[in-house]
Amino acid sequence: MSLTDLQKEQRRSYVCGSDAAVICGLSPYKNQVELWQEKLGLIQERDISNNPYVKAGNFLENAILKWFAHDTGLVCWHETEMLYCDEIQDQEFMAANIDGWVKTPEGMCVLEIKTASSDIGWGESGGCQIPDHYLLQVTHYMAVTGCPKAYVAVLIRGVDFRYYIIDRNEKLEEILIEKESRFWECVKNQVPPDPTTGAEIISLHGFKCIDESVVADGEIHDCITRLRDVKKDIDDLSKAKEELEDKIKVFMGQNDTLIDLYGKVAATWKSPGKDSEFDKPRRFLVKKIEGL
Repeated sequence: MSLTDLQKEQRRSYVCGSDAAVICGLSPYKNQVELWQEKLGLIQERDISNNPYVKAGNFLENAILKWFAHDTGLVCWHETEMLYCDEIQDQEFMAANIDGWVKTPEGMCVLEIKTASSDIGWGESGGCQIPDHYLLQVTHYMAVTGCPKAYVAVLIRGVDFRYYIIDRNEKLEEILIEKESRFWECVKNQVPPDPTTGAEIISLHGFKCIDESVVADGEIHDCITRLRDVKKDIDDLSKAKEELEDKIKVFMGQNDTLIDLYGKVAATWKSPGKDSEFDKPRRFLVKKIEGL
C-alpha cells in the first residue's frame, strides 16, 4: 500500500507492521539500527516510491483485491486509516497500516496484499506458507486489531494469483510483542539496540574504525576457531565440486543433457539460447533428487 506523507510521519511514532521483521532480524530490506535511526529522525527513510516493484504493487492493489474477492467469494474492502493499539495496556506503541478487511463468519479479518517477482517462500494457494517477514507483518496486524485470522493475497510475476489464510498464533504474537517492546524502549531512551550483525555495526558507527585492538574472550576465541574450520571445509568442498563437475562435463562432451540410470534427467549443460553469441558459456545445472 502506498503511504501518504502524513502516514509516513505518523509511523515514526509507532512500531508498525513492516517494522516487525526488521526488529526480529528477518527483513531483507533494512536492519534494526537503521530502523531505530529512522524513528528518531537521525536518518531519512529511503524513498522507494520509484522502485518498479513498489509502483507495480501500488497500481495493482485494487486488481488483486478484486481477484481475491472473485476467487474466495468473500466480501472485502480497503482500509486507508492508521489503526492503533491504544486500548491495550503496554502496547500503546503499536500501530498498523493494513491494506483491507475481510468479512468472514468468524468476524472481521485482516487483508494484506502483495506482489512478488518470485514464488520463493510462497506455498500452495489456500495454505498458510508465506515468507517469514510477511508472517511477522500480519502477526503484528492481528495483535493490533485482535482479528482471528489474516488473509494474504499475492500476485506473483504478474500472472500467478494466490491467497493464504494465517491463523492467529498467540505464542508467536507474545514473542513478537516482547521484541517490539524492547526495541521501543531503545527509541524512547534514545539508546541504540545492541547490534547483532556486522551490517548493524556499520549502520551504527559507519565505515570508519579506530586504531586500537580488542582482546578476544573465550566465546569469540571459539568462534574464530570454528570459522577457520568452516572456511577450510568450504574451500575443500568447492575444490571437490569443481572436480566432480569437470568429470561430468567431460563425459557429456557436446551433449546438453545427462540421463541417470533410472531414466531421469540428472544434469543439463546448455547454451543460453539459439541466438546467443558463440563465446557465451554453457550453463551447467544438476537436477535435484526428488524428495530431498
